[in-house]
Amino acid sequence: MDPPSEDPLASVDFIAEFLPPAIEFGEGFRFDEPFNFGVSGDGISMNATGGSLSYGAYDDDSCSFSVESSVRLRRRRRRRKWRSPNRLCRKESVKLSSWYRNFLWPGMTRDLTHELSTSDRYGEFRSLFRMPLLKVEELTDIFISRGYIKVPRSHRFRAEFCERSELLVMLALYRLGNGNSFRQLRSMCHISVSEIRLFFSVFLDAMVEM
Repeated sequence: MDPPSEDPLASVDFIAEFLPPAIEFGEGFRFDEPFNFGVSGDGISMNATGGSLSYGAYDDDSCSFSVESSVRLRRRRRRRKWRSPNRLCRKESVKLSSWYRNFLWPGMTRDLTHELSTSDRYGEFRSLFRMPLLKVEELTDIFISRGYIKVPRSHRFRAEFCERSELLVMLALYRLGNGNSFRQLRSMCHISVSEIRLFFSVFLDAMVEM
């Protein structure tokens, strides 16, 4: 018997049996249909056939509102809160200090300091400054006449020039006699630490020259 001339399995596609059915990519997304890019009233365009949404240009109202809001925000950022000056930079009056009120206040207080510092050698004033108030006044006049203590420029300090000069001399004597630091002296006379430090060096140079 002769074999058949044609293969009966040649018409069968075995690979297609194991593959999923083919799907047209364009049919699912409808790329062949025309799009309508017209903008609706709310700034979003609609597709003519499928009704899908696509974002387009914004209208004039929304743009103007965004610009105004950004300008207002910048103006708010530029505003700065007013800041009160620092209290540490204010120079207090020497007439409010403890030494001036306890020893140098005009009237009965000063007269009593003169009497006690002269008569009582172991009194409070002599233990702090090592000399009576009369000697402090003489030493202050010498420093002013020889230019060791200069007249301040401001009118406010000129009104307190004599009281301030006496306190500076008392500060130098107090530091020499007790050895306190410059920072501890400020609370007693209401004079800045830098000014006390500068005058103390001037006081030492003046005492050497005398």
